[in-house]
Amino acid sequence: MLAALACLLTSCGGVAAAATPHFVGDYVWLDTDRNGLQDPGEPPVEGVRATLLDASGTAVETTRSGENGRYLFGDLPEGSYHVCFALDALPIHVADHHLTSANAGNDAVDSDVDPATGCTGPALTATDLTLDAGLSAPGNELGDYAWLDQDADGTQDPAELPVEGVRAALHHGDGTPTGIAVTTGTDGRYTFSNLRDGTYLVCFDLDGRQATTPGAGDESVDSDADPSTGCTEAVTVGLGARQDLTLDLGLLPAPGTPAASP
Repeated sequence: MLAALACLLTSCGGVAAAATPHFVGDYVWLDTDRNGLQDPGEPPVEGVRATLLDASGTAVETTRSGENGRYLFGDLPEGSYHVCFALDALPIHVADHHLTSANAGNDAVDSDVDPATGCTGPALTATDLTLDAGLSAPGNELGDYAWLDQDADGTQDPAELPVEGVRAALHHGDGTPTGIAVTTGTDGRYTFSNLRDGTYLVCFDLDGRQATTPGAGDESVDSDADPSTGCTEAVTVGLGARQDLTLDLGLLPAPGTPAASP
């Protein structure tokens, strides 16, 4: 009797009961603060290629994230799947980005992709709409050098010495401080590393000294600080311009110091 009832419920010898379709997805976003979580205001990323693989590692289907950052593989039979993202073929506006840290928090809002492989772990059932991927921009870098412009010509000459201990503060492009500051080392160098994409300027504490004439020659060896403010012009870093190590400061000799011979 029980066997007969089971046959009725499963259509034994007849049409099999329809299998429940399953789905795998979900979201690709730009993790601007690099914390591994989807925060308010962080945008979706369109056009990232995602490939669905089954338990044997065989590619089942490929799709791309949409305008809203969503991707979806549907009508799948029950099974174990994982998703791999094409990090070597990212859309042009994120071409040099990398994956953010995985599993940083709540599974609904963190990234699930191993940065080493570009793939998620296997979905234990076919329906899993929590397989998100966070992308972060590489860190940007600004710097570079403070020196004593002994002959006051605005350019770095071979015999002129570096200046240690000059405080350099990083400001946003609108002039507001970022709260980040460094001092030049014994070699006169300073660096701001791992910066987010954006526009910045560097303001030097002249400490009663006078900056030499800016923009006097080749960008790699001249001074970039306005003598009246101690600040450089604004510089934008981001895709295609990750580094600017030309933001130099030439300091004039202290009053009463003999000028160098020409």
